[in-house]
Amino acid sequence: MNSESAAAAVAALEHYMAVFNARDVAAFEGAFNLPAVRAGVGHIDKVEAGSHGADYFSVGALETWDHSTAEDMRVIHAGEDAAHISTRITRYQKGGGMIGQYDVVYFLTREAGHWGVKAHSGVAVASA
Repeated sequence: MNSESAAAAVAALEHYMAVFNARDVAAFEGAFNLPAVRAGVGHIDKVEAGSHGADYFSVGALETWDHSTAEDMRVIHAGEDAAHISTRITRYQKGGGMIGQYDVVYFLTREAGHWGVKAHSGVAVASA
């Protein structure tokens, strides 16, 4: 386990969550190492520059969303330029009710000195 890379990857994932919650589309895309992959049950999406339009945070599953938290963040593996982090994401709606919980593994890479999300895959474990 490379402790320096593990700490950098955790910091990058915390930044990713912060800009996601801030609904900052440009900073959110900057938190990835593009192109990236987002996988879920029944779908795999390629994330590229421009994948997140201005309305990204207000449509579909995020329509009633207010913010998300990451609990129990654990580094599974960390090498010099890559790390895998397991966490439970809880999404909350406006007014504080829970939308759902998801166990997610994030794959972070260091590319050209930048730590960012390269891929993530998750499964729902609870819903409101």
